[in-house]
Amino acid sequence: PVQTKRYPEAARALQDLVLAGGDGYVARMALAKVGIVQKDYAATEKQLNAARRFDPDRAEPLFALAQLYEHTGRTELRIATLKHFAELDQQTFGEVATLVDLLSAKKAYADVRTYGQMAFYIQPASPKLHQQLAEAYAAPAPNSRLDRAIWHMETALLLDPPKPAQLHLRLAQFYVAAQKPQQAIAAAQRALAIDAALTEAKTLLRTLRAREPTSR
Repeated sequence: PVQTKRYPEAARALQDLVLAGGDGYVARMALAKVGIVQKDYAATEKQLNAARRFDPDRAEPLFALAQLYEHTGRTELRIATLKHFAELDQQTFGEVATLVDLLSAKKAYADVRTYGQMAFYIQPASPKLHQQLAEAYAAPAPNSRLDRAIWHMETALLLDPPKPAQLHLRLAQFYVAAQKPQQAIAAAQRALAIDAALTEAKTLLRTLRAREPTSR
């Protein structure tokens, strides 16, 4: 019945199957799919959570729940669900990267570090992910790790990112925080070589040069 798009009949048939003792993961996932088509999101959520109880090691219900929460605008539940998904399925970059995007938007840097590293092991050549990890490691809480922030930003720059001038500027700022003025000057110069109108880079470069010891 599901394949012929006779969804009310399919739902009744599946519910009869459950009542007759045929309850299980497959039946609940099928009921969830019917609920999605009928736009009955409360029923869909109920069936997906039931499917999880039958087989907690399967990632498919979590994937579907995350999509449901995205569609219904429940961001916190989406984040919590994607965290569970990432713990079960450590091979799917897209969903873990989406989780890192959501955590980065919240500036939840401790979680960005945790799940960003998971994503890094799946796909080590994402410039956006390296930039997100750089910002997470540069954050003062839970504790700043400027060495790792610098490494991730330098790696992002090796991967042909969009807007590289901004990343060189950010790298220069990391070097300033790490008390490495010469490296900061070089990074600011690289930013200006790409975008000569980058005001923040000009200001930073003037400040750094003003601090340089004058020769006698």
